[in-house]
Amino acid sequence: MAENRKTTMGHITQEHLKQSRIAIPPIQFTLNLENIIAPLFSKKVINEIENQKLTNLRDWLLPMLMNGQVKVN
Repeated sequence: MAENRKTTMGHITQEHLKQSRIAIPPIQFTLNLENIIAPLFSKKVINEIENQKLTNLRDWLLPMLMNGQVKVN
């Protein structure tokens, strides 16, 4: 019985997976979607890098502000 159930969901067998179908969109649709999504991912990466730099700056500057080594006018 365990041999037939080689998935993480016990009620789905390998045979169920072999019988399943998947829809594949036309290539032009995929390319259009990529043209829309790629700039968003690039912007996300740039923002994450900038966020990390700002976090590092905050972590370096905040202790000095709190103990009076640096003042803001």
